[in-house]
Amino acid sequence: MPPKKHATRSSTTRSAAVKDAKTSKGTAGTEQAVASALGRDPATEDVTTKPARDKDAIPKATKPQPSPPPPPRPSTQKTTTPTFTNYTIPGSKNPIPCRRSVHDSGAPPRSPDLIFTHGAGGDLTAAKMVQFSEGFASTGSSIVMFQGNMNLSARAKGFDSVLAYEGSSKDKGREGGDASDVAAAFGGRSMGARAAVVASQARAQAQGQSHGKLLVLASYPLVGQQKGDVRDAILLSLPADTQVLFISGDRDNLCPLPQLESVRAKMKARTWLVTVVGADHGMDLHGGKALKKGTEEVGRECGRIAARWLKERDDKAREMDVWWHGERDRVLGTWGEKKGGVEDRDANDMKGRDAGIKRFFSKVEAGTKDGEQGLGDISRRRNKKMKK
Repeated sequence: MPPKKHATRSSTTRSAAVKDAKTSKGTAGTEQAVASALGRDPATEDVTTKPARDKDAIPKATKPQPSPPPPPRPSTQKTTTPTFTNYTIPGSKNPIPCRRSVHDSGAPPRSPDLIFTHGAGGDLTAAKMVQFSEGFASTGSSIVMFQGNMNLSARAKGFDSVLAYEGSSKDKGREGGDASDVAAAFGGRSMGARAAVVASQARAQAQGQSHGKLLVLASYPLVGQQKGDVRDAILLSLPADTQVLFISGDRDNLCPLPQLESVRAKMKARTWLVTVVGADHGMDLHGGKALKKGTEEVGRECGRIAARWLKERDDKAREMDVWWHGERDRVLGTWGEKKGGVEDRDANDMKGRDAGIKRFFSKVEAGTKDGEQGLGDISRRRNKKMKK
């Protein structure tokens, strides 16, 4: 007995197509209708050949692919965790140790926004240098610190050495801007601040020099420690197109604020002042271990303020107070009007923040616990009032 033949899937499909074609077209148009039913073109193909399998003739419907997710929105607040690298500028007599902030691993070094140097007897590992540079670099701005000896003239030349080694801004540039527009600010602590002024003066006497037009002077030693002489001559000789940020403690015996105020009034250069409440010449807040954290945080915040000042300066707000608030466990500050005591500053804290502190502080909160308003809330309310 011959084996029983089984109908294949393709033959079954063809039979169904033939049956439907005969019903609708008649015998004469059967083959053409079959070809049409199977999705084939009788004008270009022999419809009597064995048809392809159904899965080839009638493709399966494909599921729609989901659209790729949109790229993440960039953060409106640029605050990063900074890292640093050490290097040495070679020299026949005195190599210069340097420390540079690193913002993109593997990327070429950026031209520095600020070249900064330490005080007499210090070095790049001094706590105040570390804290200031960490705060400065956390805003995304680039800083290079260099180490030098106690000779003022030699230290001032260190700024030129760093610029020469780092390369001109046109050669290296930096992200997000035209490299030809980048100019490095000069700055330093104590003796380093004096060296920055001397270096800026030297460049001001040369034509077409854009570096050193902005100065960040922390704990500037206005009064000599031994003879008590007032070191204001180099400040008074700065040209009018120079802009200076002083950062001084109100307990700094080498820079009494009344004397600094008098000098600022005589200077041709435009000046701003950040007063650190309770800080001495070394920017230390006295009060034992309880103020150790405050000293560190104030140091970092001063770095952040300096970085923002380099990017944006307000001619209508030239003076600022910052202080450590132990109960709130953070740095507070006000621009503009002062009223004497810390209690008065606390009472007017919100008013001071409302005057534009958001531009200079990185710690901008949308709101805080216990119903306290954050800097973001106050700034948004102020912006609405200004628009009206």
